[in-house]
Amino acid sequence: MTREAQMLEGLLGDLIDHPPPGVAPDEIEAWLRSHAAELIATVQRACNDRSGHYYEIGGTWYVDDQFLQNLAARHETLPMRADWEIMLPHGALRCRTLRGQPALPGQIGVLYSCEPVDALEFPAQLHQWAQEQGLARFEGQWSQWPDAATSTTPSKPGCGCAGAPKSPSPSHGCGCTACTARHTEDHA
Repeated sequence: MTREAQMLEGLLGDLIDHPPPGVAPDEIEAWLRSHAAELIATVQRACNDRSGHYYEIGGTWYVDDQFLQNLAARHETLPMRADWEIMLPHGALRCRTLRGQPALPGQIGVLYSCEPVDALEFPAQLHQWAQEQGLARFEGQWSQWPDAATSTTPSKPGCGCAGAPKSPSPSHGCGCTACTARHTEDHA
């Protein structure tokens, strides 16, 4: 069951348990079920309005606070002092607080460096969470931290999926969803 469907089921349960005055619980349930697709779409839009962001700088991956919150809403999260560990099906992702750097494009809140644990396929898994689950947008790739005084426009990003099987394209690629979406000219 998707997060949005779970939210709808929770709403349905609350409204049936506590119906507005003059409305029968079965009327509310029938109306909500008949409008389920519209309600789920509304919830999805509301969730996507606060999309997080992720970045690659000098080989290290970073996520902003909003991406971490979006990811934590879907997976068990363990606090570790000022850091976080997200428990995932194939391992864990440690997110360590980073301070003292200029803000990156689109960054919301604190920035975290990502450290995969166990057999986590990283960064391919990061792209999958972001793209398929709508958690975040890839904002760019830099060889070094962009200076606030210089342009914050990143160089054209690679797919970021180093170590993944390469596609026939010689310039970029593993063929992941993020890679093909980001580099349509290379994957036509």
